[in-house]
Amino acid sequence: MVDQGRFFSSAFMLCVAIIMMVALIVPPAAAAKVYVVQNKDEAVARCQNIQPDPVTGMYGQFAVYRDTDGYDIFYSCGYQSEDKSDFDRSMPCNLLQNRGLRVKSPEHNVRYYCSLFGGWKLEQCIGRFVNCRTVEGYQG
Repeated sequence: MVDQGRFFSSAFMLCVAIIMMVALIVPPAAAAKVYVVQNKDEAVARCQNIQPDPVTGMYGQFAVYRDTDGYDIFYSCGYQSEDKSDFDRSMPCNLLQNRGLRVKSPEHNVRYYCSLFGGWKLEQCIGRFVNCRTVEGYQG
């Protein structure tokens, strides 16, 4: 006689594992897009020249630039507002101390990390740790 409760449990766990793997592989359409610019005027101009995302419109798109104190400013294309980061990217990146360090930014799923090649990088992720990619043009 077969213990059906045990069979259901392992089949259920297999389904959950498959669903989780698919969620990691297939990115949702509402991913944030980050553009590196030099100042607020360029951020406003960049936001005016991009096409809205079909799902999130302009609300998932940001321009980032550095203020005079060395802090990043995230300009929201949708809200047309600025959020100042608490992270000072002029802080030295020491791999012995900061290896694997991830620091949140003011925007959801965008974070800083200490690069293996030296210097801080900015990455955007689909989820908390899923499908992360480095933001092109960001110099930390």
